[in-house]
Amino acid sequence: MKLVHHHVAISVRDRERSLAFYEALGFEQVHFYDDGVKTNTHLKLGDVYIEMFCFSANSDADALGMDIANDIDKVGVKHIAFAVGDVGAAREEVVRMNISDDVSEIFEKQSDGGVARFFFVKDPDGVWVEFIKDERY
Repeated sequence: MKLVHHHVAISVRDRERSLAFYEALGFEQVHFYDDGVKTNTHLKLGDVYIEMFCFSANSDADALGMDIANDIDKVGVKHIAFAVGDVGAAREEVVRMNISDDVSEIFEKQSDGGVARFFFVKDPDGVWVEFIKDERY
């Protein structure tokens, strides 16, 4: 069996606000469905897809209140990550786009194989999105 990544699914409170956030990162809407209870939007960037659900019952829900990298010490999915060629330039661009009030500093992790540099930004619902250049493998 050969596995190939297909998509990550997230649930959001406000479809339009989240759509604007991910479109600012370069995603394009390729599918939309509304059944009156929820919307289902598929976003595409290269070979990466995000399936975004928006249930009308969640419009007043609180944003996730997770620590950076989505409470890494707790069981469950932690964040979405995208590879970039230049972490510093990517961070400057994210800050310049003004798409989030929560952009982390740049972190660096070293190992015998090399170094990974990365930062995080919170999406409108509190999901951490990581931008990374990983030269460890």
